Amino acid sequence: MEKQVVFFKEQGLTSTSANHIANLAKEAYKELENELASTIFYTTTVSLISSEESKQLRKGVDSDFLDSVAEKLKKIARLKSLIAWLREAIKAKETLKSETEDMYIKDIAERLGIKVPEEPEYKEDAAPVMTEEEYWASKNVKERNHYLELETECAVIGQAIHPDGWLARSRKRLFEVINKPNEISGGGRDTLLHSYTPTVSVGQVEDTYFALQKKHRALQAELNKLKHECEMAIAADKRRNLTEQSNIIAENRRLHEEYVFQNREFYNKTDQFREKELERIAALKIVIPDSLKDVYNEISNLG
Repeated sequence: MEKQVVFFKEQGLTSTSANHIANLAKEAYKELENELASTIFYTTTVSLISSEESKQLRKGVDSDFLDSVAEKLKKIARLKSLIAWLREAIKAKETLKSETEDMYIKDIAERLGIKVPEEPEYKEDAAPVMTEEEYWASKNVKERNHYLELETECAVIGQAIHPDGWLARSRKRLFEVINKPNEISGGGRDTLLHSYTPTVSVGQVEDTYFALQKKHRALQAELNKLKHECEMAIAADKRRNLTEQSNIIAENRRLHEEYVFQNREFYNKTDQFREKELERIAALKIVIPDSLKDVYNEISNLG
């Protein structure tokens, strides 16, 4: 239960507000992704082959747009990072609520410092081996958010430069129109001549493409390093589990059966504890990490 408190403070957002902000952020990054997905690096004009007049059908982006690509991708990553944080926080709050509702009577009694009026149970298993989710949940706000940001930014850039990504497709199309700048369709007096004129140089496109490739490799390397650290921690916990399990087996040989009749006062105390704990959890506010406050403020102003 304590592993979830990293998301909360006395001042912050309710789950409803957090969900609203996440939805606004999703709309914002979808708009940016749509803009990038429609990128073309050439202007298309059309004219009748029998006429010298031509008409522009679509204008390609210029170098100013290319200069803004990295910033747009960064903003998409920031928006997705904010969403990831808020969704994780909402889920964490629901987990706290669920864990409290399902909390064993013996655990409540331990928190209250009272004796459980029931027959003792033998310990059958050691603490479960730490999962990947629990490993990241054990990290502080900065470390956990850094991992989410890193994973998100790596995915965003990877989607752009992937062979099927918008940047890779637009780059390929630029090479095609350079090799074949004119196309003819139709026939006779209705023959149309489509002319394609690049709006940015091949060098500019290549510089942008390979710079993003280099950045993606660096981000992926750092992400792989963090994942490896997680794997090593889980491996160490597996060894801990084996040791604990051995100790528990030895301890269970010494346990004696006990039984004490439960009474109404005990149930009243545990029920009151559960009710107050649920009220406390309901009042928890979701904190925004410092590195996400700028994008949060931008989105919250939209709402």
